[in-house]
Amino acid sequence: MRKRTLARAAIAALVGLSGVASAADYVPLVSVRPGPYLGVEGGSATIDAGTVDGIPLSASSFTYGVLAGYQFNRFIGLEAQYIKVNQATTTVNVLDVPVELGASFHGYGVSAVGTLPLVADIGLYARVGVVKGYDTLSASLPGTGLAVSEGVHGSKGIYGAGAYIGNGHSIFRLEYMRANDVAGVRVSGVVGQVVFPLW
Repeated sequence: MRKRTLARAAIAALVGLSGVASAADYVPLVSVRPGPYLGVEGGSATIDAGTVDGIPLSASSFTYGVLAGYQFNRFIGLEAQYIKVNQATTTVNVLDVPVELGASFHGYGVSAVGTLPLVADIGLYARVGVVKGYDTLSASLPGTGLAVSEGVHGSKGIYGAGAYIGNGHSIFRLEYMRANDVAGVRVSGVVGQVVFPLW
């Protein structure tokens, strides 16, 4: 009986030591670390140019882009982006005449990005910065070939917020982003981003 008790105690001790060793060897993945990174993004965006004579000038389309950044620590980073919003169209009635309105946007931006890790690979983040780009606004009468367009250069203040989840090799981010300019043209949307750390 005494030998059995000693054997059980020895087995329990070995199991306990094994558990301690496993816990000591475990290193949680940390997706947000200092260093450079690259990424791609895609989603849906709306270009809103306000109203003209009570007619809303707003349309939605697919947006995509690329980004590159540097994470200084787990909380602060700097990010550059190229953003493209494909031609978005909507049809409105003006004096019972259908008019097709269109808008597109592309530009380059830079943002400061603040990150709030919640656990090892999940967290929240927000951005604030500026994007310099080109809006193209157009109007046409379907079936007539009549069309006019106008290009607007300018800088927009950009800001956004979202959440991220990583696996130690890449990071998936989901973000609501908005950019406004002094001319009143607003670009907003929800984008998904895949980021590839280079550290």
